[in-house]
Amino acid sequence: MDAKIYEIFPLDIQLDKDQSTASLEIKEHMMNQYGIVHGGVITLFADTLMGEHAKQFYDNHTAVVTGQMNTYFINPAQSSSLYAEAHFIKKGRSNIVIECSVFADDQKVTHFNAIFHPVSKLK
Repeated sequence: MDAKIYEIFPLDIQLDKDQSTASLEIKEHMMNQYGIVHGGVITLFADTLMGEHAKQFYDNHTAVVTGQMNTYFINPAQSSSLYAEAHFIKKGRSNIVIECSVFADDQKVTHFNAIFHPVSKLK
């Protein structure tokens, strides 16, 4: 994965055709003023995992973009790392529906449902 985002947001992603996973070590600058992981960091984490999970089923000339994402914040993320699991709900030619859960320690902190669209490879 050579995207520039990984230079500032180092994720450990494990891709699999059924379920992909990722982990992220939390740094001080990822916390909000209440000492919990910022919701935007969690969303970026999940969106990146889901996008990587989706694009593995297309050729190298196709990219995927997020069309819609529903986010459910369940518990505060107070941990030194996050772990996420993503799996397909629907794989289609014009859209892909993916579900993702993010955990801090063993507690679910957020749940996402997202739609991704394949597009011609962006430059």
